[in-house]
Amino acid sequence: MKTRDTLTPEQIGKAGELKLDELCNETSLKCVALVPDLLGVDRHLEFPSTSCSEFASLDTRPPPLSCYIQVKSKSLKQRSWNMSLSVAERLAKSGKPTFIALFEVGEKAKVRRGYLAHLRGALLARILERLRDADSKGHDDLNRRTISLTPDDAVEFQLDGDAFAQAIRLAIGESMSAYAEAKNHELLTLGFDSDRFTAVINFGSIDFDALVDAHMGERSIPIEGMEFSERRFNISRPSAPGSLMGGELRIEAIPIDGYELTITGEGSSKELRLSCSALYPQVPGLPRDKLKFRLIASLVTFNFGGSRLTYTARLNDDVERPLASWRHELSAALLLLTDECSLSLTRVEDGKEAHLGTTEPPSDTDIGEFRYLLSLVDAAIWLLEEANVPERPMRLDALLANPSELKRAHAVMSQAPGLTRIRFTSETATDEVGTCDFLFIGAYVVDDDWFAYCARTVMHRQGSSTEWVSGLLTPILSEKLKSPIIEGYHAFHERMKRITGVCNVLIQDLVDDEANELGRLGNV
Repeated sequence: MKTRDTLTPEQIGKAGELKLDELCNETSLKCVALVPDLLGVDRHLEFPSTSCSEFASLDTRPPPLSCYIQVKSKSLKQRSWNMSLSVAERLAKSGKPTFIALFEVGEKAKVRRGYLAHLRGALLARILERLRDADSKGHDDLNRRTISLTPDDAVEFQLDGDAFAQAIRLAIGESMSAYAEAKNHELLTLGFDSDRFTAVINFGSIDFDALVDAHMGERSIPIEGMEFSERRFNISRPSAPGSLMGGELRIEAIPIDGYELTITGEGSSKELRLSCSALYPQVPGLPRDKLKFRLIASLVTFNFGGSRLTYTARLNDDVERPLASWRHELSAALLLLTDECSLSLTRVEDGKEAHLGTTEPPSDTDIGEFRYLLSLVDAAIWLLEEANVPERPMRLDALLANPSELKRAHAVMSQAPGLTRIRFTSETATDEVGTCDFLFIGAYVVDDDWFAYCARTVMHRQGSSTEWVSGLLTPILSEKLKSPIIEGYHAFHERMKRITGVCNVLIQDLVDDEANELGRLGNV
């Protein structure tokens, strides 16, 4: 024969509230009953304040730990505790620590077990998910809808005041402000994943060329309509601004790193490899004649498109690279611009290779800029090697800042044989003179302009012989010569002797019929 519960729901509920008050009275917890219970909260609990001795002054002491408690009780025969969804919403969204004390009540209104449900983590997520589901179905009568709680949603505690207080303290932590920040973070992030926002866009009719260009970031696509939605707990709902009519869409095209472009000259053994990023339209089933690639190296950008693979090249000079690396990429650019080349693209991570076919140099491409830059890079590399200076990464615009000075210095160093050290033989041996200062004066041509230069060194006689060897030359001055060139050159020579006070000179002779050749070196 079955027995019925002899306690009414009101009696069961009252037993739970009395047990909560009893637990609080056993400890130093302050418990305030919120009567009438209009907001779904039965009690406000507060722990004692922190001792003043732990802080410099009272104004710096943090507030005491406190929380809201809702009491739910059931008989031993009931499987779960039920709570209206409207109350669950208020408890879940409170920034203050909030708990539900769950009691199982036996015969004679005796509480047999106690559980503490904390509205954080999984339980908070379940309540938020139920609220979103109700909203998606148009259910706004939350006070008529319930959510059930089981022991799995809570932690059991011993039915004494100290165990009850310790369970609450552990759940709150040491700081009310830290708790509020963590709770707010959960309210804002629970249930969202990387695909939080979606948009359904209606472009109307669009041709392949426009679609490809849009995916390459080269043009905008007109929009006939757009609807935004936000997904949380796998439930999508319209999101502000909801929907838009008209406007345009521009895709920010982001290149993918880790590609290597191999350039092989047709009919030759030339082969250069460039590390690059690749940009291509993410359009499945794109016809071959609509396919486009953009390959971006640190110096040059190559664009491929159409049924015939062609390209344009653009300098990317805002990157710091060693000069040898600049030279490598400039050589690759010139190879592409001057020869028919076979191109292949390799994904470095997986080694998969795609053959891009053979390129034909466009007739309207100006390759002079690349050759000019290559000459500057070569000059800079040569000068650094002569000076025994280690390379450092640099920008190309550093070379372009004063190219005439760079070319002039290169001409000085490269057009004079043995410039860094000089060796010559005198007509007679002179025992009295073993070491003396010398000037080295010469001329060179840059872009049809004549320049004279002067360097100084110390000459050492080798033993008692007539052979002399210099130390390293120290440049003194280089200046442009005015017409008539030879007279200006001799005037420069005399001025250098007068300024330096050095009379021993090794000078390059200039004559009218061979002014662009190195002349005789002599002692004057």
